[in-house]
Amino acid sequence: MPIRRILVGVDFSEASQQALDWAIDLAARLGAAVELLHVYQVPSFAFPESIVPVPPDTLEAMVDESRRRLEDWAARVRQAGVPATLEIVPGSPSVELVGRAGEGGFDLVVVGTHGRTGLRHALLGSVAEKVVRRSAVPVLTVRTDEPGPEA
Repeated sequence: MPIRRILVGVDFSEASQQALDWAIDLAARLGAAVELLHVYQVPSFAFPESIVPVPPDTLEAMVDESRRRLEDWAARVRQAGVPATLEIVPGSPSVELVGRAGEGGFDLVVVGTHGRTGLRHALLGSVAEKVVRRSAVPVLTVRTDEPGPEA
């Protein structure tokens, strides 16, 4: 099956930078396009009696900053001669990645993994692991300690 559309989950970490490097390399070799997806969770403040979301202007500034950073990342993709689009959505990262991959007609999902183990993994979970388990689309996971595609 040809790979024409690659979805890359971006959280601006080193792991997602390396995942993007792999996606750019694959897309350039295969003549594929890349979409960068950033999923944000709406921050809130927890009090004993209630949970209060951040003010709308704070949330708007956060989303604007994410969009600016994502535009910079998309520019890197385009500089490599690969078509790139971007999307920013609220929600759960693994749920949104799996949903977008299935509904968007993607051939491959690329996500970075932090390689957490033990208690940190049990407490924090793994977006990459959830995507691998739930996605109907093939998933390439890239650990931060793996060499880049040029190695």
